[in-house]
Amino acid sequence: MARHRHGGLSHLHGNDRNRCSSHADFKLKDWQTMIAACIIAACIALVGGSMAYRGAAKVELDREAAAVALQRKRLHSF
Repeated sequence: MARHRHGGLSHLHGNDRNRCSSHADFKLKDWQTMIAACIIAACIALVGGSMAYRGAAKVELDREAAAVALQRKRLHSF
């Protein structure tokens, strides 16, 4: 493949352009929306997961506090 370097950029000349058509068809701007949507979805999932984890920890803490309160109530009753 005939490549010439000019100013740090690589250029294809002549029939060599057809050989790399798969690379020429890829355009980042066509994928930007999907990439951004995936990043946003991952962030939402991460925040949602952390909120659920904190909620579960709070439920466990409340359950333990209720058990301790019930134990104290029973000890004072007898």
